[in-house]
Amino acid sequence: MNAIETRTRKTKGRRGRNEGSVHQRKDGSWSAAISLGVVNGKRKRVAVYAKTKREVMDKLDKLRQDAGAGLLADKTRMTIDQVLTDWLAEVETTLEKGTARNYQKSAAYIRSRLGGLNVAKLTPANVAAFYTSLLADGKSAYLVRRVGIALGIMLSFAQRRGIVARNVARDAKRPRVERKELQIPTTDEVRRLLAAVAGDRLEALFVVAAMSGARQGELLALQWQDIDFAKGTMAIVRALGEVNGEFDIKNTKTAAGKRVVALPADALDALQRHRKAQLAEGIFPGPTQTVFCSCVGGYVGKANLWSRHIRPALKRADMKCTFHALRHWHASQLLSQGVPLPVVSQRLGHSNRALTLAVYSHALPGGQDQAVSVMSGVLSGENGCKSAVNQ
Repeated sequence: MNAIETRTRKTKGRRGRNEGSVHQRKDGSWSAAISLGVVNGKRKRVAVYAKTKREVMDKLDKLRQDAGAGLLADKTRMTIDQVLTDWLAEVETTLEKGTARNYQKSAAYIRSRLGGLNVAKLTPANVAAFYTSLLADGKSAYLVRRVGIALGIMLSFAQRRGIVARNVARDAKRPRVERKELQIPTTDEVRRLLAAVAGDRLEALFVVAAMSGARQGELLALQWQDIDFAKGTMAIVRALGEVNGEFDIKNTKTAAGKRVVALPADALDALQRHRKAQLAEGIFPGPTQTVFCSCVGGYVGKANLWSRHIRPALKRADMKCTFHALRHWHASQLLSQGVPLPVVSQRLGHSNRALTLAVYSHALPGGQDQAVSVMSGVLSGENGCKSAVNQ
């Protein structure tokens, strides 16, 4: 047998049950499959996939072991409800609480409409009909798309376990979600908001948000040891999450989210005043004390922050926006004033510059004017360039 042959060497006579076969696919990946014989009157096969032949051979060995233990025949009859239960058990032990909670919410929609189906018989048409039914019931395209993502991840879990041969969710298009135009406050509006929050015990939170572009959860998780007044910097290394009223301190959203942000004098002054006010409240601002804490030194909840601080300030300022709008304003201001894209991306904690550009490209200065300047007179040669017709 030469190196380019893709099937395993055939033994003399007919291949035995569970012996398995291996072949290379058109896309260069490898697949292996074993026959389970006749199950419920139908011949059953279970397949696995991998990028290399070595990986797929390892998976084939595992298939043979499972088949020998009688496990695979049961898997071919598993319902989506059963797979969801196993998947969510893994999710709860491997993912952050907030992420796990979101998957549980999505799983409820999947379970209510698809739970009784045999997962091995699920088709792209079933998945597409599932999306259509959710939309017909008035669910938003955003929610349906989120549920579809959860379904796809669940089916990938089933595929890794050898329960299904392929992830059929990949062949069903999720509804398109139209990106909403960012509602970015003007500089005058931000000034008005900061004036409206003057005297609030969390005034410094609003000032630092506007001056740093940090996320709300990142700011609420700040400790005094993260503030370096001598260097004028703020280290962002964690974020505050909240699930069912319980607080959860977690790592920043991405690796790039762990960063050090330089602060202007206005933000540092606000933090100094806030530190003194905290002492006056009887809260000692030690290294691990939360900077923006409750009256008793604990974490500030989302509902508390909104009802007692954000909403009253917005009402006084006669504004309608979210706290997150301060982050958008910060990024737009930097880009419009010519701060380099890499610097802005780093301050925001984005995982790559393309994300920053995709969200805030409108703020880049003079883009359209520059384009017109370059193209003006190109064809006539009036701008000093060779005519495009003659090139």
